[in-house]
Amino acid sequence: MNARERILAVSISLLLIVVGGYFLFDRLEQGLSNRRQQIDKLEQQVVTLERRVRSGKQADARWVGYREQSLPADHELARSLYQKWLLKEIDAIGMSGVTINGVPATSRGDALHLHAFKITCKGNIEQLTKWLHQFYSVDILHRLRQLTIKPQSDSKLLDLTISLEAVSLVDADVSELPTRASRRLQREGIAPYVEAIIGRNLFGPPNQPPRMAALGTQRGNPRRPLTFAAKAEDSDKLDQVTFQLVEPQLSGAKLDPRSGAFQWTPSDNGEFEITIEARDNGFPAKTSQQKIRLVIADPPPPPDPVVEKPVKKKLDFDPARHTILTGIIGNDANREIWLTIRTTGEIQKLHVGDRVTIGSIEGKVRQITGESFELLTDEKCLLVNLGENLLQGREVTKPAEAPR
Repeated sequence: MNARERILAVSISLLLIVVGGYFLFDRLEQGLSNRRQQIDKLEQQVVTLERRVRSGKQADARWVGYREQSLPADHELARSLYQKWLLKEIDAIGMSGVTINGVPATSRGDALHLHAFKITCKGNIEQLTKWLHQFYSVDILHRLRQLTIKPQSDSKLLDLTISLEAVSLVDADVSELPTRASRRLQREGIAPYVEAIIGRNLFGPPNQPPRMAALGTQRGNPRRPLTFAAKAEDSDKLDQVTFQLVEPQLSGAKLDPRSGAFQWTPSDNGEFEITIEARDNGFPAKTSQQKIRLVIADPPPPPDPVVEKPVKKKLDFDPARHTILTGIIGNDANREIWLTIRTTGEIQKLHVGDRVTIGSIEGKVRQITGESFELLTDEKCLLVNLGENLLQGREVTKPAEAPR
């Protein structure tokens, strides 16, 4: 074999080796690909089975939780206990006109009994909010199906119709209703729900705060009761207003929440300040406040007693009207007047300084002139001339001068 033939033989041998290696590699790669597909399929099956196992475990855990939330398996007992619980919670909130109707339990397969109830009652928006909060705060296997709210005219009350369902699992090993707290509510406490629901009050206009009447400064004395009354008006005639003292409070001070009557017996003099708050029962409730200044001081000394002069009684028949100055006798130094009382015929003879008491006239003879005399009473001085009766005397400020 020459060199050319040897080269050709080597080339053919190499070609056969390459072609054979190619087919062998392709066969090996195909086998590996099939094996990988089988592995992927098996791994997918493992994942699916693991998912099913996890789902089963989760379902078992949920079922255990459902059994803890379930009403008793005895559906008659469950219905009775649950209805009593509903009535207790509604009464605690203060709703009125409550009726609860239940229907016989219905079976859902061989796993549970479904209890349906319908509640009709009357309550305001605040009571409804509190009831809903309590309903969702207890970890019972129940749900609200329908809530119908109808506002009453000229009232804060709502006509409420509530439809709900509760579940008894056939394998629930309980004889009482669940009492543990639920985690269904996202916010802690009732305050956020009151603000969100009652604060909006979808069933009425925005609530306005009550308006308090001004009280100004109140004055009192030590060791004596100081009393006054706070007053307030509310634009909503359905609102009721109550009163309370806001801190700081005076020791012993009292304020009636309904009437607003304030009472306090201070022990010492001084100036004090209190704050009274008026609150309505609107939705939401609104308040207004007023500061009142209290001035405590000893009372002023009592005034001097006033001596009242006796009031002369007006006589139906006055003898003074029929008493006439009929005569004046004597000299300048010793004159004498004659008063004739016509009703009795009596004649009184009087000198200067003598008392006169006839009918409504009481006084004394102050001065006698030739034709008149002055009669001095407690109130005035009267000048009576000859021929005049005592009531005809005219008032003078000084004695008349005697004629010369």
